[in-house]
This record gives sequence, C-alpha cells and structure tokens, in this order.
Amino acid sequence: MSELTHRIKSMDKATKPEPQAGERIPTNPVVSNCSVCMKILISLLVVIVSIIIAIPSPISPVSYTLSAANPNLSDDVTNILKVSEKIHLPGCESVVIDSNGYIYTGTYNGLVVQISPDFSEVRPLIRTGSAPVDDDKCNNSSLADNVTDCGKVMGVRMLNEDTLIVVDSMYGIFSISIKLKSKTLLFDLKNQPEYLDIPIILPNSVVILPDDNSLLFTDSFTKFTQKRGILALIEHGTDGRVYKYDFNTRKVTLFLSNLHFPNGIELHRDGESILIAEFSICRIIRYYYRGNKKGTTEIFSDNFIGVPDNIQRARGSGYWVGVPLERDNVYDVMLKYPIIGSLITKLFDAEFLEKQTTTNFGKGIAVKLSEEGEMLEFVYDPEGEHAYFVTEAVDRKTIEYGQRLSHLQNALQDMYLQEPLYASCLMIHTLGTNSPLTTHLVGTSVGLIEKDKLTACIETINKCLKNILEHPDEDKYRSIRCESKVLKDKVLPVTGSELFLSSVGFVQELNDYQGNEVLFYVLAKPKNVDEVATQMEHLTTAFDMLNNVTPVKLELNRDIHVYKATSSVNRFPELPSSFFILKPEEVMKENQLRREQVEINEMLLTRAQRERLEQQTTRQYQFCVVRVRLPEGIVLQATFRAKEKLSDLFYFLSQSLRNEAMQFSLFHQGGKKLENMNLSLQEAELVPAALVNLRIDLGSQTDAILKPSLMRNIERMS
Repeated sequence: MSELTHRIKSMDKATKPEPQAGERIPTNPVVSNCSVCMKILISLLVVIVSIIIAIPSPISPVSYTLSAANPNLSDDVTNILKVSEKIHLPGCESVVIDSNGYIYTGTYNGLVVQISPDFSEVRPLIRTGSAPVDDDKCNNSSLADNVTDCGKVMGVRMLNEDTLIVVDSMYGIFSISIKLKSKTLLFDLKNQPEYLDIPIILPNSVVILPDDNSLLFTDSFTKFTQKRGILALIEHGTDGRVYKYDFNTRKVTLFLSNLHFPNGIELHRDGESILIAEFSICRIIRYYYRGNKKGTTEIFSDNFIGVPDNIQRARGSGYWVGVPLERDNVYDVMLKYPIIGSLITKLFDAEFLEKQTTTNFGKGIAVKLSEEGEMLEFVYDPEGEHAYFVTEAVDRKTIEYGQRLSHLQNALQDMYLQEPLYASCLMIHTLGTNSPLTTHLVGTSVGLIEKDKLTACIETINKCLKNILEHPDEDKYRSIRCESKVLKDKVLPVTGSELFLSSVGFVQELNDYQGNEVLFYVLAKPKNVDEVATQMEHLTTAFDMLNNVTPVKLELNRDIHVYKATSSVNRFPELPSSFFILKPEEVMKENQLRREQVEINEMLLTRAQRERLEQQTTRQYQFCVVRVRLPEGIVLQATFRAKEKLSDLFYFLSQSLRNEAMQFSLFHQGGKKLENMNLSLQEAELVPAALVNLRIDLGSQTDAILKPSLMRNIERMS
C-alpha cells in the first residue's frame, strides 16, 4: 500500500469516530421517507385491485381468436369510395330501392322517408313512433337522445311495390303503405306475447322469407337492455336470436338461437339458406332452413375486416355487406383475452363506452362477397370524410323508362302552385325538349319541341332578362307584345315559358301599339329603392335557375301482373296510343308507305330483298307487353321499352324467381329459342305484345317458382 493511500485512510478514520456501545447509527431521512411512501402505494394498489376483483363484472366473455383481417386496406389505393350524392339524415340504418329507383330508409328519430332517384327530394312518409311527422322535438333530436315517442328505425325491406316492412327497436315491426302513408303494427315490442320464453330486446334487421307469408328478424342480444347494448358487443356472448313472424297467424316464434350479436340477415340465392352477420366476432354464417342440409350451420365468411352489419343482395350475384367499424389490435386482443373486457366494463359504465364507440367512426367500408362467401371487391373512405359509418350498401337499380307525359305535366303544374319559378323552369327543360327521355311520349296535350327550339326559347328569354337587369329604368325592355313574331315563334311554343314569364312578374296589359290597343306582357317598375333591389334579385335568381335547372328524369313503371293462365292468355288488352312513335309529320309518311307497299307487292323480289324491305317499313313502337308462361300454369306480365335488350328481359325474370340463380330458357310460341342477348325486344319480335314460354328444370322443388311477393298478388285473367 502506498504512503498516500495509507494517509487518506487514516484521515477518514479520524473524521468518522467509531460508535460507542449502545449508540444508534443515524440513517438518511430521504431514503427512509421514500420507502414508507412506496409501501403505502403498494398497499393502496393491492386494496384497489382487490376491490376491482371483488366487484362483479356485468359481462361474462369467453376467449375468441381472430386471424388476419380480410381485406387489408393499408396498402390499397384503388378502391377509394367516391360519393357523388349525399343526403344528411339522422342515423340511417338500412336502405332499400324499388323497381323505379326510389330509395327508402328510416332514421334514428323514427322517420320513414322516400328519396327520389336523382336525390333531389326527400319525402317523409310516416313516423313509427306516436309523435307526428312534423314533431319538432323528434326532428331536432340527436342519436343519443333516444326520444321514446319518436321511434328508432332499424331494418327496412320491401314486401311489395307499395308496402315496406320496417323494424323499430322501440316499438316493434310495422307494415308501411307507401301510397296511403299509413302504418300497421305487426309485432308489438312493448306488449310481447306471454308464450315467448325470453323477451325480445333489440329487433334489428329483417328479411322476407320465401315461403307462405312470413319474415325473419334478428334480436341482437337478450342479456342486456338496449341502453347497455355496448356490453353485449364486448362480451361477444351467444344470447342473440332470430325470430320468425307469420303473416297469417300474426305469431312470432323462435327460429334460431345461440348467435353472437346477430345483426344483418339476408336470403341466400340457393333458396334453402340464410346469411347472418355475427357482429361481435366479425363473421357471417350460413344457416340452412330447408333442403338436404336443413338445420345445419357453416361459416360463410370469417375474419372480416371489421364488424359486419347489414347484408343485401348485389345486383346479378353476390352480396354487399356494410362495415361500420374497422377491426384494430385492441379489439382483437380484447376478444382473445376476456379479462380485458371484464376489467374495462368494471372501470367504465356502459354510457361512457357507448359514446366512445359512436364518436370514433371508421372508414366507411362496404365489402362485396360471392355466392360462396369469397371477397370480390370492396370500397372505403380512408379518412371517413364522406361515408364514415356504413351500415348497409346496395346497388342502385334505377331503370330508365317513360311515363305518360300528361302525368308529369300535371305533377309539375301542382308544383307550380307552391314553387312557381322552379316548376316553370322544370317544365321548359323537361316538357319542351326532344331528348331521349321524352321522344317516345306522345298522344298528349303537349307537343314535343326539338332541342334547337328549346335552346332558342331559353336564349330569347335570357336576352329579355339581361336587358332589364342592365337597363332597369327603360320601359321598352319591360314590355313584350304578345303577338310579336319572336315571342310566338321562339318562346310560347315551349311548354312552361308563359308560366315562367308570369312567375318572373310579367302580367298581360292592353297598351297602345301603332294606334291600336293590343296585349303586352309587362313587368311593372318598382316604386322605391327597396323594391328595385328585390326585383333585381328575383330576376337574377330566375336567370340562374332557367340556365342551370336539371330536367326531370322520367322512369317506367313495369306494371307487373301475375295471372293464373286461362284460354285468354293470347288475348292482350288494347294498346294505348303512347305505345307508338307516330309524330304528326309521319301521318303523311304512313300514307306514302301504304302506296309503296302496293308497288312492292307487285314486284318480283327475292326472299332476302322482301325481308329487308319489311324491316325498313316495320312500324316503330316505344313499349311492348311481354307475357311469360311458367311451367306451373302461371303467367308473368310486364311492360318494357321496345329498345331494351333481350338481356334486360332475362334479368327481370331472374329477379322475379324465388331462386334467382336458377337457369332457364325462353322460347317463342312457335318454338324458336331466344338466345341473342344483344337483340332489342323489337328485333326479337316481341313488340308490341308477345307471349313466350319459360322452360326450367325444377327438379324436386315443390314451392312456387315466383317470389312470394309476386304470388300474393295473383289475378285471374279475364
């Protein structure tokens, strides 16, 4: 040891005297206090954990393991959801579209509404609750309010063209008449029958079952109240059920039980099974309710990207599934380790957890599945900017066809009483054009105008309005002689133009013209500055509306009938004049064709030449009535446009069959098979009216071939 080291140790001993016998060694007070605090904290933590463990959990979850989500959205940029039309309604859960393209949905404040095909009008039909449609308390309520007397619409489906089946989670199941705007309570949730072993808590989605007058609806859970429904999602238990309602007996019976939060429900196209979305465990199952596999269940689509909501058939084949919330690691872990869910529900009440779910919306996901459950495509909104909580998706099935022009004119005239400026602009653009939407609409009081004449009318009115706006003090621009050539030739022939002038403020007055009193359209001068500003604003609005309004799109009513075949199946009713495209200028041409036909009959022609000439002189029709004779003595009748394709007829028939996937063939009465799907109905010789035979292999099927919604309206052919 060095001398320096020895000295240092000696000094250290000198400065720190050895303690005497019995003397207490002093300790560091800081270290001592920290030890005490730590012991207290540990003790408190033990007490808190003991209390939490002692508190009974409101749920009893079990472990469920999910695999990787399908599809994976993270790397995909090709399926971005683009929203072209958007209507804000308070909480729409389900949506359905009729054959005319009208959209029906319900809201969380109990309204059932109809939306026009072009999204221009939302028309309330009825409220499911006891409050009236125009009730301010209900209409101003939010999703969280849950106002009892308003109602809360969940599932919506069409029973037939005039009847909606609507599920309300507060009141039960309704039948809604679209025409009458009336409701009938089919199942009363507040007064359930005593024979049900467990009360129905949350009636959710609905589907019409293709047998004798019945429907199925899901009851998502039975263990909790509706206000504590979030607990059912976290628990992912098997207390969900499906019930069957019979229209004949008006009774509800248990159809299927032991389901994980059943939400959406849809019929599979095989006609033997149903698809059920098990919301809480991210899968869709397939249950066979008849056929060889009756009573069995299999997984249809598993490991969904999120919680699957409503299911609806896609057009042609496949199924669209709405996915309101995307899966994340937290949800997957919570399913796998049930203690996490138990702990969460002990620490936070159901109301708080519900708010976290409804304020953290997803990416607006909709997934399309094949008939076998494979993913075909998907769309989503990455930022949730437009569609952030998709509960249901459906293909739009708008069919473009004509209605009688006079009906449209009457509707616009009724609108004119309420909105004269807007209605008159619609008349000008819709009734006064020779566009493809209206060329076939003849035989009415309104003559059709070529497009160039419509343009001339609008340009003339524009010039008149501009002159007044630019020279408000000059009288010469405020009067138009009624007999002027420009007015008579360019403006007045277009339907709605005269009403437009009236809505702008022009009135007819007698004024002097070259020494005689004649009628003028006159726009009065304002009396003061305020009236000048008001009139100028009104003229500007009229100018903008006239040049920017969108014409009404006309749609065809298929006018579907189902008959029991009789000997009069070949006799068609007299066709209305609207079936023909025969303009006034063609009357003389008809006479000319008759004279030419006489000359043709006297000529020596080959068969090919004669057929070509016959095709050139074939009378043109715009509509046709097609009757399809089915194997079981039933006749299905519908109206089509003559220019529609044979493929449109086949699609209509497939949508009318109970099993839409069944293959069939069509034959003329003479036995010729209809095969070329690209032929128009006129080219296929089905115009103006035709009876065709449908051949199909029914196998062991004993049920009616058509859907029950059609068979319920069967008529006897007169």
